This record gives sequence, structure tokens and C-alpha cells, in this order.
Amino acid sequence: MFYFEAILFISFVYFSGFGYRKNKRNMMLLGSFCLFLSLSAEPFVEGFNTGFTESSQEIKQSKSAD
Repeated sequence: MFYFEAILFISFVYFSGFGYRKNKRNMMLLGSFCLFLSLSAEPFVEGFNTGFTESSQEIKQSKSAD
């Protein structure tokens, strides 16, 4: 997960800098999306894994109770 975040952060720096120099707003927007994904990926994956494991445990408990 660390490498994924690092790659996205480096992409943010590259796309934002390149877009600023060449006056390309779409490149800067792409850089902003990379930064957004870099900062929000880890909490999303952790929450998804937690929810998935809790729901699978509830399903197992409900099947064993029957």
C-alpha cells in the first residue's frame, strides 16, 4: 500500500508541475486526482476489509445458529 501511495504522490507532483509549466489545466486536474487517491486509498481499503470481515463473521454466526 505504501508503494501505491508513493507512486500516486509522485504522479501528483509530476502532473501538477508539468501542467503548471505548460499551462494545461487538465494535467493539473489529473495531478489533483492522484493526490486525492493517494490520501484516500488507505482508509477506504481498511474500511472495506473491516466491513467485509465483520459481515462474513456475522454470516458464519447466523449459519451456525440455525
